[in-house]
Amino acid sequence: MGPRPARTSATRTARSRRTRTALVEAVTNELRAAGAFDADGVASRADCSPATFYSHFGTKDEALTAAFRLVLDSLLDLSASLLTLDRIETLGLDKTLITMVDRQADFFRHETLVFRAALAQLPTNRGLRDAYRSAETVDVERLSTLIETGQARGLIRLGPPDVLANAVLVLAQGSITREHYALTHRPYGAKLLEPSPACFNQPKRGPRRHEHRFTINHRRPRPAFGRFPSGRHRLGRCSQSGQLFRW
Repeated sequence: MGPRPARTSATRTARSRRTRTALVEAVTNELRAAGAFDADGVASRADCSPATFYSHFGTKDEALTAAFRLVLDSLLDLSASLLTLDRIETLGLDKTLITMVDRQADFFRHETLVFRAALAQLPTNRGLRDAYRSAETVDVERLSTLIETGQARGLIRLGPPDVLANAVLVLAQGSITREHYALTHRPYGAKLLEPSPACFNQPKRGPRRHEHRFTINHRRPRPAFGRFPSGRHRLGRCSQSGQLFRW
């Protein structure tokens, strides 16, 4: 047998990266299975020792942050593959957004325990907050570029791309289940982005009489608590908050 090749720093670095990747995937799988993890369980999944776990992660919070980043990266890749201008042109805006939210709902259900473990420590873990904000920034930049290009091609309504991008992001974050998104109806996201003037160029109107939530008697428009000195306004009381208002 010939002599074994000497280990170089590049070889050690590559092996260290593979070990860290295996550990992060093991942490993620432990969270998916039980909603929590420990060094022994992760080491067993990654086929290494607990000492190796702590050589890569100083604390369990660091390991949780790494797993959370991995899941967020997967979510960003999924969103980028589902919301594209080519899909909007081929499938239409309605179907593209329905498909995106439907797939995201499946993703969130699959990663429920990972998100639950991360979000529970989000207020106290700066690493988790940084990971979340970093992913959010990347997604907003991608959406802004997509919206700006779609506006130039006449596929998306005009408006500030960054504002529309944040609106779409909020829509996607709040639509993590089919029930919340109400897939049986036309998605609000299509109305948010479509270039149809019928949806966006109509003047704003105030609430109609039957939409008021206040204790106003329209048949007998008398003030509930008297008049202002000008005599042109009346006082009413909100039925929910109890606050006075002018009308």
